[in-house]
Amino acid sequence: MGVGCCFNDATFRKDMSRSSKTARRQQKKEKMKDDRMSSARADIEQRVLQFRETQARLQREREGFYDTVIEKVRATEWNEFVTPHSARKS
Repeated sequence: MGVGCCFNDATFRKDMSRSSKTARRQQKKEKMKDDRMSSARADIEQRVLQFRETQARLQREREGFYDTVIEKVRATEWNEFVTPHSARKS
C-alpha cells in the first residue's frame, strides 16, 4: 500500500464505476435533450415553411384579384357615368 493512500483497490473501482455511470446518465440526458431540441427545431422550420407558402399563395390571390378589378375598371366606359354639363340641375 502506497504512502498517503486512503482507498483500497475495490473502493477505487466502485467509485470509478459510479462516476462513469453518472457520466453516462448525463450524456444520455444531454443526447435526449439534443434530440428534443432538434425535433423542436425541425417542427419550427416546417411551420415557418408552411407559413411562407401560405403567405406566397395569399399574395398571388391578392394580385389576381387586383388584376381582375383593374381589368373591369379599365373596360368600363366611364362616359356613361358622367352627367353632361347641360343636363345638370343648377
